[in-house]
Amino acid sequence: MTNPLISSFVLRAFLVGKDPESGVCQWRIKVTNVQTNEAVTVRTMEEAALYMNETLERGFAS
Repeated sequence: MTNPLISSFVLRAFLVGKDPESGVCQWRIKVTNVQTNEAVTVRTMEEAALYMNETLERGFAS
């Protein structure tokens, strides 16, 4: 039986501000890979998802 490949991420979202005209919130999102302790800071959930996807693809390629 083989061990499954497990990748875990912690996301922490900090509200930086809110645009008074549009009402759009501005975020700082820290994404940490639990296995490697590598962390990046991004501004959108789309960027966070892209980082996690790229990290997972690198893991499967090795």
